[in-house]
Amino acid sequence: MRVFLISISFLSVVSILSLVGSVKPLRAAAAAAPAPLSEELLLSIYNGDRTNGGRAARLLSAATKLEGKKSTKIALLKKSVEFGLKSMGLPKCRTTTEKALEQLGRLTDDNSTDSFFTDKKVEFYRISYRLPAKSRVQKLDIRNRLIAALAQSAEFHEQSYRWLEAARAYTEAARLSTRPVTPDLPSLRRKVLRATHMRKVQMAIDKATKDLKKDPNDVKARNKLIKFYLVEYDKPAEAVKYLNEDADEILRTYIPLALRRPFEVKLSACKEMAKWYGQMLTKEASPHAKANMLRRGIIYCDRFLDSPKRDAEGALLLGVIKGNMKKELKKLDPEPIRPPKPGSLAGGTITLDLGKGISMKLRGIPPKKVYGNDRLKGKLVAASPYYIGLTEVTQEQYEAVIGTNPSSLKGRKNPVDQVSWHEAQAFCKKLSNSTGRTVRLPTEAEWSNASEAGVKYLYFFGEDPRKLVQYAWCKTNTKDLGEAEDHYRPVATRKPNPWGLYDMYGNAWEWVFDLHTAGEEETRKIPSDAHKALGGDWTTTCRPGVFAWSGAKGKHKGWGFRVLVEYE
Repeated sequence: MRVFLISISFLSVVSILSLVGSVKPLRAAAAAAPAPLSEELLLSIYNGDRTNGGRAARLLSAATKLEGKKSTKIALLKKSVEFGLKSMGLPKCRTTTEKALEQLGRLTDDNSTDSFFTDKKVEFYRISYRLPAKSRVQKLDIRNRLIAALAQSAEFHEQSYRWLEAARAYTEAARLSTRPVTPDLPSLRRKVLRATHMRKVQMAIDKATKDLKKDPNDVKARNKLIKFYLVEYDKPAEAVKYLNEDADEILRTYIPLALRRPFEVKLSACKEMAKWYGQMLTKEASPHAKANMLRRGIIYCDRFLDSPKRDAEGALLLGVIKGNMKKELKKLDPEPIRPPKPGSLAGGTITLDLGKGISMKLRGIPPKKVYGNDRLKGKLVAASPYYIGLTEVTQEQYEAVIGTNPSSLKGRKNPVDQVSWHEAQAFCKKLSNSTGRTVRLPTEAEWSNASEAGVKYLYFFGEDPRKLVQYAWCKTNTKDLGEAEDHYRPVATRKPNPWGLYDMYGNAWEWVFDLHTAGEEETRKIPSDAHKALGGDWTTTCRPGVFAWSGAKGKHKGWGFRVLVEYE
């Protein structure tokens, strides 16, 4: 079977946003509203059941069995959640409500414009937290889920610039994080302060917008809007809308450049952009926005310093400027990206016993939203933390579970390859049965979230593709080994990403759960069971945003997988 590679734009990877509390665009306003449910339909589903718990279960069952008609399914799930929340004292009813919320989250995250899901999720965990728990561990787990739901709700409000509601949600999450103290507490407290500050900023923006509408020649109001969007929101795309001939020449020169990706900006301009962000705009920024300006300045410094065409004098100057910016950033952001630790929302590390003395380690990944190319539609990767394999599934792990080894190049620590999507699914199912955990393939969004590790550069290690060889077995370094034939290597022999995951670039393609459907650029016929594989293998350049696809029965050299375990 032939395999085709497709390069896609992945704008979210190269967006230069704050790593903590970045502002996200509004959700799409054209979301489809749930279809109204007729009284006749509801009565037929209830089938005479008058209890809240019974009706919630029947609505959930009807929604689960319903094929197609997404809007009707959403309406049924919403109704199920509403009934379920009324009888939370019953364990069976709590389970029903939680399942309804999970299904609702999968269906509405792409295009929901109302806060039903986030509000009801918070309400569900608030009630659960107040109810007696079987053990202290269970109580802490519910507490962590409530904190995650509150953080998600706050992010939803941020997208609509409802900063007061966001501040309240972050405040409640921070209060809960003190009993006992979690590693997320400092971050939540910073988000409370930021949301409070951004509420004041948004009020000032609303006033300036009103003034400019009354008088289009109000230079003061126009400049305020430019500075607020450019510095406080870190959104040059919004700031550029207010530029005109009356604006400062520096702003008219540099803001259009800020709209481009750093590697698209000329080298001479990078030097000026680094000084503009790192020295000028940081002076005008609040403490909450200063980190964004410093990060942008550092990225332009790296772009200049990594170029072989740089001049010596400029390199010396920008080296000093970059050092000063990093010192300032360290004061503002004392918590660099680090692998999630036990006790945090990410859940730490778990180990699965595969039998025969073989085990598999997985890293906890925190819940996260990602955005499409137009950055208008937010997609929730996971409502709860999840665990993903530290490495690709190795041949010894696969053989311990399945009993066979189909790989093209045998080696205990080599990634298993020549497995179809169906065989990867069978591995997950068998491992689920033997461990009692829910094991599955990650979705494309879950895989990408784990790969990026919270970093907003082109690669998780920065913008320079020459450093890829330190983190991946790829086309660049496998050809330099003097061997008769290029091939994949043992797992975990290159550097990991910031969250401790190995081989997220290169070595072997990794199957994900998602189907691949034909896009506008597709000219070849795609089978109905075509699924994606991500990350590239040792024969590719491992550019972010590149994927491969194949039919679910296809077995290819260099195609393996890694597994995900759901948070429980």
